[in-house]
Amino acid sequence: MQAHFAKPLRPILMIVLGILFVIPLACQGAEGEDGHAGPVGPPGRPGVTGLEGNTGGPGATGGAGPAGPVGEDGPQGPAGPQGAAVALADVQSMVDLAVVNLANIDSDADKIALGGRLYDNWMLESGIEALPGDHPLWSDQTTNALTEAATFRCKECHGWDYKGETGAYASGSHFTGFTGVMRAGKTMSKDDLVQVLRGGFNANHDFRFDISRKNLDALATFLDLGLENYSEFIDYDTKLPRQIPVMANGETRYTRTCAGCHGADGKNLNFKTVATPQYLGDIAVGNPWEFLHKALYGQPGVSGMPPVSTRGWSDQDLTDLLAYVQSLAD
Repeated sequence: MQAHFAKPLRPILMIVLGILFVIPLACQGAEGEDGHAGPVGPPGRPGVTGLEGNTGGPGATGGAGPAGPVGEDGPQGPAGPQGAAVALADVQSMVDLAVVNLANIDSDADKIALGGRLYDNWMLESGIEALPGDHPLWSDQTTNALTEAATFRCKECHGWDYKGETGAYASGSHFTGFTGVMRAGKTMSKDDLVQVLRGGFNANHDFRFDISRKNLDALATFLDLGLENYSEFIDYDTKLPRQIPVMANGETRYTRTCAGCHGADGKNLNFKTVATPQYLGDIAVGNPWEFLHKALYGQPGVSGMPPVSTRGWSDQDLTDLLAYVQSLAD
């Protein structure tokens, strides 16, 4: 069990201290110029001529008198103009701007949520056209009949529960026989996971020309830090929560987070056709792993769906939400 907490932003204390240190410097006036040196004093009076000696010769010429005193220092230059005062509101504005800039720095929680959506459907999340043909590795299996764009989705090979051939896709129409990513996510470094996505371990698994560097990093972060072991709180046989749900908590979380789009009864959005509708409750009942993955990380290409993985929900909260939404199914 683990809590789904967003990792905090970098501390902004150093930025605020930096701002407060700079402000007094902006308010101090410039230093005045140095004063001019005073004038040099007048030369001393010449010495008197010596008296005539007994021999009648002239006396020696007297030496020069002492130099006059050095003039006093000139007056100090005028003080520079006072700097403009910085209002408290301006300080607050600068602090707010620093906070906004820090908030724009992707945290691991943001990368995990983005990576989860890319794992679901990286083409849709990236806003690019579906790739033509089948994935290069798709011919290695013969049991899954899907073709073209669906074959490029990570979840189609490795499952909504990330366990591939040993998980929820161990049988049925989605079975491929491909391995899951759970073990790789727990044992490989993030750098190695990036290399897997870039074809470093298998050239046919190279996504570097299709997925941006930022998205490759987010997908690797998701595989490294975001994989949930759903078997801890979903019974694979019954598809029901293992823990006893608190339905009141599930209803509260659904009302606050989901009902705005899906409706109080979960039927505002139909994911299939009028003849064969599929609503949120149907997904929660039929594929609880898909439901929880999308609840945790959001829907690819839909910015308005909040990923609860960044909101600090616990496994109990997810269990309660799952149980409540399952109760909305007909």
